[in-house]
Amino acid sequence: MYSWTPKWVRIKIDVGGRVIETCKDESTGLIICPLCVNIDKLCPRDREGMRIIPEKPMYFFSEEDLRHHIYAHSQSSEWGKISVSEREEETEEEEEEEDEER
Repeated sequence: MYSWTPKWVRIKIDVGGRVIETCKDESTGLIICPLCVNIDKLCPRDREGMRIIPEKPMYFFSEEDLRHHIYAHSQSSEWGKISVSEREEETEEEEEEEDEER
C-alpha cells in the first residue's frame, strides 16, 4: 500500500502585489490554499515540518494555480452565497410567475 507523509513548511507567495503565507509540502511540492485550510494548525511558524494531512484541503501544483484559486475566492460571493438548491427553487418560482402572467 502506498502512503504519503507530508512535511509542511511555510512559504510566502505574491498574489497581485499582496504577500500571503501558506504551506508547501517539501516532498511533493503541493501547496495549500490558506483560505480553505487553517495554516496556523498545519504549519505553525514555530514548528516547521509538520506531518499532518488536512481534512478537505485544496492542493495546488504551482503558485500560479493558487493565485487563480485565490482570485476566484475574491470574485465569488462566498459570504452571502446562495446555495444551488435555493437558486433552483427561485428559478422554478420565477418560471411559475411568468406562466401565470401569460
